[in-house]
Amino acid sequence: MRAELRISTLKRMLNLIEHKASRMGESGSINVADYTSATHLAAELNCLFRDYPILVAHASQLQQAGSFITVDIGPTPLLVNRDREGEISR
Repeated sequence: MRAELRISTLKRMLNLIEHKASRMGESGSINVADYTSATHLAAELNCLFRDYPILVAHASQLQQAGSFITVDIGPTPLLVNRDREGEISR
């Protein structure tokens, strides 16, 4: 990034901070309960980790038949393996 572009970007950012605004409009606050509510957490986990595909591994991590990895996606533990025929299953 060119020096003049970095400087102008930094000035815009500082101006937004000074005026408590964002590029999307006025900034605000978030209720603390959004961070501590079990109900809110469950809804976010359900939306983020159950409704959309999630990349959990690259094929290079499972190169050989019988190889496997385990990951936790939100509250759900997953096992991804390459079977004897070399097919990936979960």
